[in-house]
Amino acid sequence: MEYNHHIQNNVCVLMIEGEFLRRQVNELELYIRKLLDMTDVNAFVVNLEKMTYLSSPGVGVLMTFYKRVKKQERGFGFCHLNEDVHQIFHAIKLDQLVQIYQTEQEAIAALIGQKE
Repeated sequence: MEYNHHIQNNVCVLMIEGEFLRRQVNELELYIRKLLDMTDVNAFVVNLEKMTYLSSPGVGVLMTFYKRVKKQERGFGFCHLNEDVHQIFHAIKLDQLVQIYQTEQEAIAALIGQKE
């Protein structure tokens, strides 16, 4: 798994690529904590366009990220879910809890609109 982020219009986009396996959970959690410390960010988008596999612990990391962002009263969404990840989100009803957008630009535009 690889990950990185960029900021556009005060929205932090976390991109996760490859297989999100159990052994990588702690590493990504530390990275996410650093992102949450950024005070100039109003919202977060997790772009999963290049994710090929999501483990159960990986789902847990993403849910914890969502809960922490909401606790800070910031916006949050996912974008570019592939069919397998979308099926996982649907099976655990995560798609009913979190906003899911088709594209990164759609997510950013929607989350900017929430703050206005």
